Amino acid sequence: MKNIAKYLQKIFTTTNKKILILSVLFLVLAIALTAEFFQIKRQTQQALVKAKNTLFEQNIVKHRQEFCKPISQNVSLLQNTNKTHTIAYYRDNYFVATSAGLIKYSANGQKLLSYNNLTELSEAVSLATWADKLYIGTRSQGLLAFDGQEFKKYSWPELKTSAISALLNDNGRLLIGTFNAGLLEFDGDKFSTIKIGKQTVKSITSLTKEQQQLYIGTFNSGLWIENATKSQHFTTAEGLASNRVVGVVQVDDKLIVATDFGLSIANLADLSNNGQVFQTAITLPTLSGITSNDQQLTLVQDNGQLWQVSLENLVTKNLKPVNKIDTANAHIVKLGDQTWLASDNGLWQLNKNKLVAFGQANVNSLASNLVSALAVDHVGRLWIGYFRNGIDVFSSSGSKITHLENENLREINHIAVREKKVVVATSQGLFSFDQNFRSSRLSKQNGFVNHNVTCSYQTSDSENLLLATAKGLAIGKSDKFSLLTTVQGLPSNSTYSISTLDKNIYVATLTGLAKISNDKVIRTYKDANSNLKSNWITSLQIANKQLFIGTYGGGVYQLMPNGELRSFVPEIGRLAVNLNAMFSDNERLYVGTLNGLWIYQLNNQRWHQVKIHLDNVLSITGSNDNIYVGTTNGIAKITKNFFQQIEN
Repeated sequence: MKNIAKYLQKIFTTTNKKILILSVLFLVLAIALTAEFFQIKRQTQQALVKAKNTLFEQNIVKHRQEFCKPISQNVSLLQNTNKTHTIAYYRDNYFVATSAGLIKYSANGQKLLSYNNLTELSEAVSLATWADKLYIGTRSQGLLAFDGQEFKKYSWPELKTSAISALLNDNGRLLIGTFNAGLLEFDGDKFSTIKIGKQTVKSITSLTKEQQQLYIGTFNSGLWIENATKSQHFTTAEGLASNRVVGVVQVDDKLIVATDFGLSIANLADLSNNGQVFQTAITLPTLSGITSNDQQLTLVQDNGQLWQVSLENLVTKNLKPVNKIDTANAHIVKLGDQTWLASDNGLWQLNKNKLVAFGQANVNSLASNLVSALAVDHVGRLWIGYFRNGIDVFSSSGSKITHLENENLREINHIAVREKKVVVATSQGLFSFDQNFRSSRLSKQNGFVNHNVTCSYQTSDSENLLLATAKGLAIGKSDKFSLLTTVQGLPSNSTYSISTLDKNIYVATLTGLAKISNDKVIRTYKDANSNLKSNWITSLQIANKQLFIGTYGGGVYQLMPNGELRSFVPEIGRLAVNLNAMFSDNERLYVGTLNGLWIYQLNNQRWHQVKIHLDNVLSITGSNDNIYVGTTNGIAKITKNFFQQIEN
């Protein structure tokens, strides 16, 4: 027995030594394999970084940067300050992008500063804070960076970006969503383009980052999802309610996509599957925004109607109306744990299911930035006509006196001053206002063939009104009108502007200029029989007893004493002059075009382009000291000293 015990002990001891040796060998091998694994991993990561950097270098976009120059002290802007686009929190204050520039508010809503001395800021549509700067995306003026003191402007000469519609702080980079040039990336030094699935994703409306997933919403091509390993694209073919995406929310294992037709929902795990992975959860036309909070979704429609629905039961019948403001272009802005509603009627904060107005209302805000007609009356009041919002009347000191609007007085085409009356041509007839704003209206009931009046004119030696309409030239008094049409020799029945010179009437039409004497057309001017480069005559203006003619795409002309037309195309090109957008103070002729404002010095016959950004100039008028320029982005009030500086 003792021998057997010793033998077993020997075997056991020998076995333990072998196991120990094998264990050590396995441990050494494991360490070696682990080291090799991490080395391979490091090499792979380095290769990925190198490849990414190489790709970044290949996609670098040339850019230009410059400090923004303030508008001249001789120019001030009158705009609609109520239309808000978005909000950001920067250096302990709120910054709100409005159609009248950038406004700085304290945390409690007190207005601190208004940055409207840069024309670029009135086009701000998106905001983001990144690298201790506030970045501002504009509609057509590129990207602005604000450091608290100065504004720097970035632009890309080789790209047609159109609007910068979305900005996203993605930690080490700023993502820039554009409407025409796709997605850009900024590292603080260089800009580069980002291809999604080897494609340039255009018409970007939203950028959202959840964990490692980048969600890119578009205006007309659905939703794109980008992560480190793959790209995915979803449209109505995959179950989206619409291809216009207005917001994305990821909650637990669900992805909820808001479109302009309602909500679509999918399981995150199903996104890699083929076919219709999204299901329509809620049908809600004109949906314009979404956010999630406390196990419920908050939705907003374009008209300002807010809804809430539980995340547990996303169906249309469970929508609960929360609040509503009467507005347009309403959309949700999520700022930290705060929910904001930006709209054409100001900025609102959602607080315990109630909308609370933020900031101070501007009583002197324009009703709209689309200014289609201007005139200064006999007491110096400025009459402002809008494309769809009636009329504002301002005092000479800049205070709003009244707003005039009803179902017929909305679309303003032209405003003229006749002694102590103001005559307004609209799409629903002709209105006449006395000095106390009492009005009378002429329409079809008074013998009009067509409601739409584009211009009115009356000579000092006649009681007859001359009205440009879509059916010809109306001539007559308040109770009876006759109509001059193509039957009587007008080039076209579509008439736009009227003027008189040497007892002759001149009428601008769609297909040429007509000269009328004793209610008869005695001559027409077209490209076939004159120097005209375009037959579409849009504006007529008398300046120093000379007739000037504006065309749409053919430039400006002058009627010479011999009856022929002098073309200014060699000097200024084939400008597109807007409807009735010419004015003269007998020192200069002011011309409103698609390319801003041009002036013509009558004394020395020299042209100048006004080199400040005035957008599309639709209307012009003036007083003794100022010229008022109506654009698609409000009014520029310019002192006449400004023009003297240009000319000198």
